[in-house]
Amino acid sequence: MRYYLQFILTQCGAAWRGIAKGVTNYKTLLDQIERANKKNEPVCLVTFNHDTLLEDALVDFGLPIVAFSDNTKKHPFYRVFKVHGSVNWARILENEIQSQNPAHAWSVTHEWIQRAAELKVTDEYVLGSGFINDLAEGNSPEHFSGSCYAERSIVPREPRVPQFGDERV
Repeated sequence: MRYYLQFILTQCGAAWRGIAKGVTNYKTLLDQIERANKKNEPVCLVTFNHDTLLEDALVDFGLPIVAFSDNTKKHPFYRVFKVHGSVNWARILENEIQSQNPAHAWSVTHEWIQRAAELKVTDEYVLGSGFINDLAEGNSPEHFSGSCYAERSIVPREPRVPQFGDERV
């Protein structure tokens, strides 16, 4: 996903959470699934949306997604499939941040754009929500929640279907 789209979608999600006070159709859906699924049968939640509203709703059901593998391995019967990717999926860069202010999200963003041709993207995936959320919410550097971008560089992740092997989903 292009960086500007990732930023815009994250901003829209943050605005919706503020306006709706956390109430979403996902919470209603999860509540209905909880009531109907008395046998704790496997539940696959498939979304084509890039936003994190589903993940936000899962937190209220005791299922926070804090690592990339949590989408499919954290809960005994819930599995989350984001077919088109997500605004908070990222890949690690091998490059060091050269910005004079590496804790300032916009400084790092500007650097990545200027150095795009030389960036070396690894195959390592992480949830990069802190960085994008800090930008979208307009937080100043002292309020940044995601310090991972100051310690190591991340870039938005392209969608990839998880590999499950023999795991039952």
